Amino acid sequence: MIEKTEWTSKGVKITLQGEEYLIHTKAYLEANVCEGQEVDLDALLLRSGYYYGLEKAEGYLIRGLRTRKQLADYLLARDFVDPLESILDFLEEMGLINDLEYARVYYEQERRHRGSYAIIQRLRQRGVASAVLAKIEMQEDPKDVLEILLKKYSFWEDIDYKEEVKRKNFLLGRGFNHETINKAIKCAKNRKLEDKD
Repeated sequence: MIEKTEWTSKGVKITLQGEEYLIHTKAYLEANVCEGQEVDLDALLLRSGYYYGLEKAEGYLIRGLRTRKQLADYLLARDFVDPLESILDFLEEMGLINDLEYARVYYEQERRHRGSYAIIQRLRQRGVASAVLAKIEMQEDPKDVLEILLKKYSFWEDIDYKEEVKRKNFLLGRGFNHETINKAIKCAKNRKLEDKD
């Protein structure tokens, strides 16, 4: 039985059997209870956690797109364990978290700086499933790789095999595939030869 209620800026503080609990205002109003009435405390606390979790998720999503896993990790770190799946499902249903959209936007932002292997790896670390990644058409443009090469290495005349391997490894580290790397290196060599003439 609710012994006492106190409205605060953070929610409604209720007293049951001498213990105080902070309940989200929406959860309290949904329960439609008042002082002197019996209440299912576990259900009320679960619903309250759901609303507090939604508020935390909103604050995190305002900063930018997130994957389902990123948001789940964020909420788990803040002890929103019980209502977690229902919060994530609701936000997904509302279109506020969308792994496919996140992956597309991330790919467009990174494709001029990293290769598809590196982008896929980073997206997997952020919790994007392989099935979602398969829906994204990732193509590497040798012109982007050439731009990276020319920015990093200005000298291209008479480079030996060892130096060429070093430059290829640099691009491999950026996640580009061998075919794109070879095309870009060939273009860089030809461009420097044309500049010479």
